[in-house]
Amino acid sequence: MAGITTLEEANRFLRWPRGQDLVLIFSVQTERTVDNDNTVAIVERVWQIERTRWRGTLAGCRVTICEHSGTCT
Repeated sequence: MAGITTLEEANRFLRWPRGQDLVLIFSVQTERTVDNDNTVAIVERVWQIERTRWRGTLAGCRVTICEHSGTCT
């Protein structure tokens, strides 16, 4: 529909709309609620959320975990 015929054109098109990062676009995103101990768990993996200056704890907040393969810069 956009007349894209090469990989370079496709990448340029995907980046163009709002300067979105392809690593984020092609990640698996899962929404979770932060536990009382400031952690988030998916299956057998647990992430500890660092402290923030603007809030004592993020317990009860909804967060999005973005999982991707490869190296992120």
